[in-house]
Amino acid sequence: MSAKESIPPRDSWIVLDPRQSILMTPEIAAGWERQKIALRQIRGNIIAYSLDIEFAMDVVIREMLFSCDLNINAEFMEKAEKDRSIFDRVVSKSGVITFNNKIKILKNLLRENQIISKEDIKMLLKLLEEVKVIRNKFAHTTIAFEPKTSTEKTLLIAYIIEAGKRLYLDDNYFYKLDQIFSECLVRVENITRTIQKKPLEALPKKPKTEEAPT
Repeated sequence: MSAKESIPPRDSWIVLDPRQSILMTPEIAAGWERQKIALRQIRGNIIAYSLDIEFAMDVVIREMLFSCDLNINAEFMEKAEKDRSIFDRVVSKSGVITFNNKIKILKNLLRENQIISKEDIKMLLKLLEEVKVIRNKFAHTTIAFEPKTSTEKTLLIAYIIEAGKRLYLDDNYFYKLDQIFSECLVRVENITRTIQKKPLEALPKKPKTEEAPT
């Protein structure tokens, strides 16, 4: 195995080291096919999960730019809703802003408005960066299989190339990915809940009016 791995030219290839060979039995071929299907489903789930997080970011950005409290008249609120709809259609869902740039916009808005603490901002940005890297890795990098042969049977171990080295895709790896994506999505959605609560909490209480003496 070379010190720096190259990315296989096709997805789901079985990569053999020099002078290595395997006997492709029906059992190995069937197992290979099952793993290919399962990993392609996982790849799709990662992209779908990334979209969930991206759309949640869109909501936060929109709410921060177009939020209004309940004291504003109906005409203004109608205009704000129209602006939100235009923002969704023309900006956030149009593809003109990349996932990475949305992270930058969100970072600047959070630092400007101080909706969450500096520590929470730092943790969220770390998670978003991890999500971005994972999403790009599974969207643009092929998965390969390394055969491990013992005296009894041959196993095909899935891996992906990261920084020139093999990163093995076992249950522990995908468990960590699920933790990252889950926490990231919850944190982003919680910001929206915080924004939407603030106008209500910030509304001044109406002073009690004294009744006029009769």
